Amino acid sequence: MISYQAPKARSSSNPSPIVRSAQPASATHHHSTSKSLAPWSLSQVPVSSPAQNQRSSPFASRSSAKIDWSAIQFQPVSPFSSRGQADGSLEDLSDDQDSLAPSVFERKPTGRGIHIRVNGGNPGGTPDYPDGIRWMQTIETSAPLFGQSSPYVDFIPPRDNKPFYFSDAGETATFSDNPSRTANGIQWDATLSLVGVSGRVVTRIDSVKYGFAIDTTGNLSLHSPATMGVGSLVVHGDTLRSEYPDWVFSGGFAVAQVPGPAGPTTPVAPGANETAQA
Repeated sequence: MISYQAPKARSSSNPSPIVRSAQPASATHHHSTSKSLAPWSLSQVPVSSPAQNQRSSPFASRSSAKIDWSAIQFQPVSPFSSRGQADGSLEDLSDDQDSLAPSVFERKPTGRGIHIRVNGGNPGGTPDYPDGIRWMQTIETSAPLFGQSSPYVDFIPPRDNKPFYFSDAGETATFSDNPSRTANGIQWDATLSLVGVSGRVVTRIDSVKYGFAIDTTGNLSLHSPATMGVGSLVVHGDTLRSEYPDWVFSGGFAVAQVPGPAGPTTPVAPGANETAQA
């Protein structure tokens, strides 16, 4: 058995000017003028009684702690125990779990569409997104307006050739839309995203899907706000990249997944997009 002897105090004939730890004044010793150094604090290590560790030496009267090494157990450390999980890998891409929660989602009094309001924007920007926290929306519908091909990027006039729902001058913290159709037998669905903007780099923060349908007899049914799936993110991101190829959509937008015959998807020529009443 390996033992460790704690350092001994100097004799009283040559006292040390530095004392780490002194015994209480009320304690008595064989040499009243000497003070022993405090042993190391090994609260978790079994030690033998000082009475069992006396030796035949001039310092036999001193107490010393002896480590019982046989009582110490060492466990191997896994080389992976301190690693965190990978962030941003394709395997981690899953359904959006933090969908935006609209403050208003209701049918219009006409019974031909819906009204939605969502809070969360910050037009003034933040340190991370100095050009604002803004809104973007893409539309998938069986009845597109203005000669558009579904899906397409939605906006409120005037259009300023940017991928956002509002113009720079009209950007607000609250998103609002009032889509409707007069014809029967149509489907209309939107993907709304709250995004952070820095220059021409757009980072998706959160998203929500919603919509409505009007059957062949004119009955309106609402598609309640729902979380985003991977498939919806792919369509959403591809639509934005197609109409605005000189912008960068990152940080949560799925990468383009629809290759054309000679490579990436052929960009869709931008046209007049859907208005708040479309």
